[in-house]
Amino acid sequence: MSFQATLCKEILMKLEFKQIRAFLVVAEELHFGRAARRLHISQPPLTQIIQKLEASVGVSLLQRTTRQVRLTPAGQAFQEHARAAFKHMDHAVFAARRAAEGEIGMLRIGFAASAAYNLLPGIMSVFRERYPDLRLHLEEQASPELLYRLVSERIDVALLRPETVPVGVRMTAVGEEPLYVAVASHHPLSGEQRIGTRQLQGMPFIGFSQSRYLDRLIRQIVGQDGVMLNIVQESELPTILTLVAARVGIAIVPASARDMRTAGMVYRPLVTGSGRAAPCASLMVAYPDEYANAAVDNFVEIAQQVAGAVGMSASGAWAGGVPG
Repeated sequence: MSFQATLCKEILMKLEFKQIRAFLVVAEELHFGRAARRLHISQPPLTQIIQKLEASVGVSLLQRTTRQVRLTPAGQAFQEHARAAFKHMDHAVFAARRAAEGEIGMLRIGFAASAAYNLLPGIMSVFRERYPDLRLHLEEQASPELLYRLVSERIDVALLRPETVPVGVRMTAVGEEPLYVAVASHHPLSGEQRIGTRQLQGMPFIGFSQSRYLDRLIRQIVGQDGVMLNIVQESELPTILTLVAARVGIAIVPASARDMRTAGMVYRPLVTGSGRAAPCASLMVAYPDEYANAAVDNFVEIAQQVAGAVGMSASGAWAGGVPG
């Protein structure tokens, strides 16, 4: 960088925003009295502001007489670049405000596979429509890993099943979905309109390997009716559904799993021994107690809206651990 360019940069750093704004108003009005009224100050302070500006720049920007005010050649050049600087400043302010509203930047979203198939596509669609300039980064992990990544600030928000809430993380319920029994198309239970917990006794069963919440919820539901699951294999969606279609066993899955449309299998509502619908599985959004990314608020709001649109009822904040 040349000596002259370095000198100009140092001068620009010393200039105050109000000095440049005052100069531009005077340059437009070419009258100190009118310019002072536009700036809502008296004329003497305005004169002092312009004098300080000229002292900082090192040249006369305005030629003043008792009758008129004119721009000097230096003032004309300064006006052109000052206008450009103000335009860039407006863009900077606008960008800062959009970022503060969560409209631009990046939102890092983590999700658990068992929580994503129904809700996440809808959330993504609404996000892209409302905030087209916001970049979304997605990563799939098991719920415990998602919570760890939230605490370590590797992601901003997570869509998952209920888990024990670690220090520094908050969970908000966004919806609930019923449980279904997934069976192969030619399985003896495939002809049932609904399947009771007691009908699962002794059946080869495929459980969840990583979703502690779903595993314990399912065990709790069937256990209340005295049923012991015959677990022959454990995995996660969509592998569980592939194993069901291959007649390795049956499984209990959230209603959203039906959207995967795995060939060779059917889904039937799960009911308790008394014939009532089994308890629903909750969906949560987790995020840090303290966060700077305003897009997190937008994500929670949209997640609740989408959950309502697909028939999931949203409830309050999750404060407890995994059902035992």
